[in-house]
Amino acid sequence: MNIDYAEDWPFCPTEEQMLKQHAHLVAEENRLLRDEVDRYRKHVTKLIDMHNDAALERDKLRIKLRDADNRISDLLRDACDRPTP
Repeated sequence: MNIDYAEDWPFCPTEEQMLKQHAHLVAEENRLLRDEVDRYRKHVTKLIDMHNDAALERDKLRIKLRDADNRISDLLRDACDRPTP
């Protein structure tokens, strides 16, 4: 038996079979990567929504804080304007 030629070995795939297998592996890896990208896109979308919700809540709280600061200023001004007994 001559071992210099692998194509003579039993169960040795042909070049065409190896190319088909390689194409199949590349296609499967492509599918897996596309699924992963889709999952990451969903995560990014969720993070953007969470950021928008947090920004809206922040803006509402800023308005409430400004109103509270104005109320405190008004009360302090009224307290200073009252005559002392």
